[in-house]
Amino acid sequence: MAKHHRGMWLLAAAVVLAGTCACLLTGRTLAHGLTIALAAGWFASIAHVADGCLPDQQSRKVRVASGAIFAAGSLALLGFYAWHFAAEETIFINDDSLYYYQQLALSEHLNTGLPATLQHFAASLSTDYTCLANLLLAPLFALTDRTADGFGLTVAIMTWLPLLYQLRRLTLRLADRLGLSGGQTLLLCAGTCVSVIALPILHRAALWRQVNLMGLPLLLQVIFLTRGIALHRTQPLRWGALLASCVLLALMRRWFLFFLAGWLPLWGISAVCSLLRRREYRHLARFAACACCCLALGTLLLWPLLSRAIAGNYAVSYAYWRKDSGALAYEMQNQGWLLGWGSCGLIAAGYAWGLLQKRSPALRGLCGMMLGSAAIGVLLFTRIQNMTYHQVAFLMPAFVLGLMLLFAMLATLPRRSLSAGLTALTCAALLLQWGASVTHEKPQQLSPLLSHVSLKPPVRQDMAAIRAVSDFISQTCTADDPALILMNSNDYDRLTFVTPAYPDLSLREKVALDRTALVSDGFPRMWFAARYILVPTIPQTNHPGGTVEKLTRYLLADEADRFDVVATFPMDGFDLLVMERRGPVQYDEYEELLALFADEHALYPAVYGDRMGFFYGLVAGYD
Repeated sequence: MAKHHRGMWLLAAAVVLAGTCACLLTGRTLAHGLTIALAAGWFASIAHVADGCLPDQQSRKVRVASGAIFAAGSLALLGFYAWHFAAEETIFINDDSLYYYQQLALSEHLNTGLPATLQHFAASLSTDYTCLANLLLAPLFALTDRTADGFGLTVAIMTWLPLLYQLRRLTLRLADRLGLSGGQTLLLCAGTCVSVIALPILHRAALWRQVNLMGLPLLLQVIFLTRGIALHRTQPLRWGALLASCVLLALMRRWFLFFLAGWLPLWGISAVCSLLRRREYRHLARFAACACCCLALGTLLLWPLLSRAIAGNYAVSYAYWRKDSGALAYEMQNQGWLLGWGSCGLIAAGYAWGLLQKRSPALRGLCGMMLGSAAIGVLLFTRIQNMTYHQVAFLMPAFVLGLMLLFAMLATLPRRSLSAGLTALTCAALLLQWGASVTHEKPQQLSPLLSHVSLKPPVRQDMAAIRAVSDFISQTCTADDPALILMNSNDYDRLTFVTPAYPDLSLREKVALDRTALVSDGFPRMWFAARYILVPTIPQTNHPGGTVEKLTRYLLADEADRFDVVATFPMDGFDLLVMERRGPVQYDEYEELLALFADEHALYPAVYGDRMGFFYGLVAGYD
């Protein structure tokens, strides 16, 4: 074992020992200590496996200098996240409160003991989006103040430190392939570091406390392992590490299955073609056997996850998202807007250079596989949903590799002064985009080439009103008499008012399902079952003319007949009305809703017609 490998594992052991002592001193359980060990092993194994897959031939001075560059980048990133979470008015928007709730549930089981923790984790395999990420986050969450800002900073630490470490290894290996000298290698390292920092879309999800980002180091590890497997050798440890990485990646978030569906088949095809071309049939049989064993074991281990994904009603999901997104052409344009067309141009230039490198077939193969797997992933994903900040996480390697290749092209220029000058200019352009996203609400107004993503900490002026709505729901509603909130905008949705920052953690049970369920379970089941419906005087929706807006206008026009306004809350630019049903649901209301969604029913009868009749029949006796 190499010295730096021993040092890495000794450091992990020290962290485990310190965490165990902290558990004993704070009265925590053995389950807490084991999760601390798991988190320490996470950091150590990510670094160790990456080193083993990507050995480099760089000198000691270059390794140390490259480490200093990436350490400075890590400190800059963590400083940015600390500033953001310290300056932000804490409130949960969108999915982040769901992950926080999962942490709360896991924390309760950790306090109960190890058997309860294992049982909870096993049950979460088919229910939670991010069961593994929750387990890795548990140590810091348990031993620190449980605030939303601390939760977000913990996610950033667990994501970006191992990610930057792995990118450093990839950069040094790329420098070897291209035969770069020490100065050229350091220029490439600086460019790679800036590439990660200066793409706002890579940070937006982290600022929303999206724990699935912790799968990014595993995603890179899968790439490293597949590229590092020698087809003429057995390498059982590397095959085992590949299987484990794929399983753990899928347990981070089901979205990463789209990456695996693109990358692994292309890698398998390229390996088979290579062996057939060299007529190495014995090695081909061994490769096929290893691949089939990994596929069978992976399917077995991920069956709870895969069965849930296969059984999903994708027609229902697509029916909702396709109104103004979810289509391939739209999403490709949208990604350019999110990423910044200037960044897209730089990434395209990098891939063009990489695909033309005749002296490095391996580099050309990596470029082709990365582009192909990204295209397959986007094609599959857009069949069921749109792709926003956190969903696009599985494309991160494609973005960063393109910029790495661009900086590699600059580093290989014959004149060093020209190489350094263009590298500095490109880094400055990327940092300008990042700086605009940090300081401006709408950075794209500076230039159409910039990303539209704003990283400026939000300051809400309506916190008191939001808390008042939450207090009303907490005091008035129950799980049997829930409320339905008709909002799905960037500023307001159901989760805005259902947050663990408030004392009543049962709020989630007292409010109907989130906005994505409005075409399946949420509507019409919750429409008929909810005693209270919260509706804005001005529709708040990201989908004009969609389900939420139609229901809002229908309710406002019909309030005098079937509902009483029992409370009014002034929000930012509109009033939020709380309407209470006067009596049981009548058949004429069911007919009116059928007429209201006649167009949708013609396209998706299973959603807007058949379900409506089914749920109306279940709740028609409501009193």
